[in-house]
Amino acid sequence: MKIKDEPNIKNKPDPLTFNPEDSVRTALDIMCEKNVGSIVVITPDNMVAGIVTERDMMIRVLGPGLDPAKTKLSEIMTTDVKTANINDELVDWMKTMSNQRFRHLPVVDEHGKLINVMSQGDFVAHTWPDLYEKISNDLGGIAKPLQIGLVVFTVLTLILIALGK
Repeated sequence: MKIKDEPNIKNKPDPLTFNPEDSVRTALDIMCEKNVGSIVVITPDNMVAGIVTERDMMIRVLGPGLDPAKTKLSEIMTTDVKTANINDELVDWMKTMSNQRFRHLPVVDEHGKLINVMSQGDFVAHTWPDLYEKISNDLGGIAKPLQIGLVVFTVLTLILIALGK
C-alpha cells in the first residue's frame, strides 16, 4: 500500500510547522499544548528544512543548559531529515524507521513540499488489524482458546501471588 492510500494520512491534523528562526520556547509551548512529540521546520515554500523532537530539546537544549527562549530551532534541528514521498510504499518506511530507530517521518508530495508527518504509532495503528488477522489465521482454530487460556492463567497467577502475601 502506498502512503497516499493510508486513511490516517488524510485524516490527520496538519503537522506543526515552524520557521528556522523561531525559538525553541515557542515550539515547546505549542508542542506541550498540542501533546505532540515533534515539529517540522520548513522553508517559506513549505519544504522540509529540519525536524525537532522532544528528545532533541532535552539533549540539545536542556542538557547543555541553553535558554529555550534565546535558542533558535535552526541551532538544534536535525537537518539530515529522511522524508517519505506520498507515493512510497508504507511497509518500506515501516522497516526503515524500525531499523534506523527514528519515530517521526515527514511525508512530502512529488515536489518535496510537506504534506504531513507519520509516526511509528500511525504505522502500528495501520498494521495492527492485519497482523492480528494473520496471527489468528496462522494459529487456526486455537487462537480463541489460547487467548482464553492465557487470561485464565494470568488471573490464577495473580490470585496465587495475592494469597501468598
